[in-house]
Amino acid sequence: MLSLSAQQVKDLAAQALLGVTEEEIGVLSPAINQTLQSIEEIRKAPVSEGEPTVNGGEGGERLRADQVCLSCPQEAVLSNAPKQFDACFQTPLVLEE
Repeated sequence: MLSLSAQQVKDLAAQALLGVTEEEIGVLSPAINQTLQSIEEIRKAPVSEGEPTVNGGEGGERLRADQVCLSCPQEAVLSNAPKQFDACFQTPLVLEE
């Protein structure tokens, strides 16, 4: 059975540039090992010969047709906006030019 030691989890976190504490390593190690155990169980499952499928349903994808439908009036939506500008929500600047 594949499992990782606490040191291996610590090394993996370092490679991923994740800062983790010893306490987090103690929580992550069992969780990662449980995930690895689950993956091993899935790998043991019998797989019938055949083409892999993206959609398991018969007959391909069944998507609904796009339909234009009514939405809320602009005034009603903007009534909840803390600030408005030119009939739009005004938000704080996130990126500086």
